[in-house]
Amino acid sequence: MTQTTKGLAICYWNASGITGKMHDFPAFVDEHIPDLLLLLQETKLKNNKGIYLPNYLLYRNDGPQNPASGGTAIFIKNSISHKEIFIPNFSAISATILTINLINQPPITIASVYVPCRFDARFINDLNFILNNNSSVILCGDFNAHHRL
Repeated sequence: MTQTTKGLAICYWNASGITGKMHDFPAFVDEHIPDLLLLLQETKLKNNKGIYLPNYLLYRNDGPQNPASGGTAIFIKNSISHKEIFIPNFSAISATILTINLINQPPITIASVYVPCRFDARFINDLNFILNNNSSVILCGDFNAHHRL
């Protein structure tokens, strides 16, 4: 899915394992020319596995390693002013978070979020922590909202 906010093209995707799908990325990037690829939830990357896109920087938060599961990542154009936000010790979610600084705009916090299928009510506290980080926040992700609670 691609969305644009204030001239910023954002794409997000639940990859369900990104390693075998990296050959499709260059064509997608050439077609959509996104500023941010917030498309990575469930990256399932191992710590020693690198992924790369020309002209983009990668930030990632890998999930459990044996077997590889979960994980989030953000690709951002290297020309966009930004900084990574480290929030240690989430109780129930995995997230990669950046603050984007656009010209003549207030900063925007952007988070790629993965909430595992197991229910843990503390995920609300984790999400609120991100939402309270800034007055402008965009959350994209796999929230595994299988139940109305």
